[in-house]
Amino acid sequence: MIWGENGSGKTAVLEAIHTLSFGKSFRTHKQREMIRSSDESLIIRGDFLSNKHPDKVAIEVKRSSGQKIKIKREHPVWPERAKLAETTWLFFHQRNNL
Repeated sequence: MIWGENGSGKTAVLEAIHTLSFGKSFRTHKQREMIRSSDESLIIRGDFLSNKHPDKVAIEVKRSSGQKIKIKREHPVWPERAKLAETTWLFFHQRNNL
């Protein structure tokens, strides 16, 4: 469950989880719109665990050059596990809120 005051970032957390899972925002098709107006870029990092195998995913969006996705797999990729959306756990980290 996620709760909090209006404007506290609940939708931003859901958007980050969705972006890590599917590679795009559910809120906008322009990834640059996710960047805070005072920043030039954003980085979202997550640790996925699927069938007890960890994957590290990072998405960087820059105003100047767009989006990059990096995936580090600690295991071989099997066809039935190819989709990141089929994960069982996600640990969310956001650079500006640590």
